[in-house]
Amino acid sequence: VHRGSIWDALGPPRRWWWFVAAVLLGVGLVLINGGLTTLGQELDPGLESALETYEDQLSDIAGDGGWQVALFLVAVVILAPLWEELAFRVLLLGGLRRLMPFWPAAAISGAFFAVIHLQFTWAIFLGLFAAGVGLAWIYRRAGYWAAVATHATVNAIAAASLLLA
Repeated sequence: VHRGSIWDALGPPRRWWWFVAAVLLGVGLVLINGGLTTLGQELDPGLESALETYEDQLSDIAGDGGWQVALFLVAVVILAPLWEELAFRVLLLGGLRRLMPFWPAAAISGAFFAVIHLQFTWAIFLGLFAAGVGLAWIYRRAGYWAAVATHATVNAIAAASLLLA
């Protein structure tokens, strides 16, 4: 994690190939989330109806087409990763790292990341927590822009699956 100013943390990527790793990590996080959701549905039959309600709510937000879909995609794939990586990795994780080792700080920032998404099913919460910890790791290894690329990949896959369903 960057120890300098916020501007240092937002600096250019350390190495170009981290963007390839970031995209692959994003795909991996989607697969982990899918596995947790599938496991959750096997363990908790009531989870399926909660997930359907969640998907319906997201479909309503995405709209029926045109400008609503475009606005949804810009918000989810571009703006959310930029803002959330700044808030959860640069600011929160960076502040926690001044007080404790990386992994406890990553776990706390991952928990905050999961809570702020307001997903009250345990399987989605665990998936978001895992994503938050994974994003903390990529931020630690490669910096802000690699974490944004990972986050954007996750959100792009989720948005595409929602819009194509």
